[in-house]
Amino acid sequence: MVYYDILCYIDVPQEDGKNIRVYLNVEIQNNPYPGYSIITRGYAYISRIVSEQWGSEYDDKL
Repeated sequence: MVYYDILCYIDVPQEDGKNIRVYLNVEIQNNPYPGYSIITRGYAYISRIVSEQWGSEYDDKL
């Protein structure tokens, strides 16, 4: 099970009137050497965030 500390998004207005959605995931770590690569952990969180959006923001019809 993965728990997020803070997960939110910001819609950034563009000159053409559309928005770009930027996701912000803030994780607080209390161990600077957790025994695994921080990059690997980042990939896991990014994958989870994208998969949770499947069907609501992303689908196979795009």
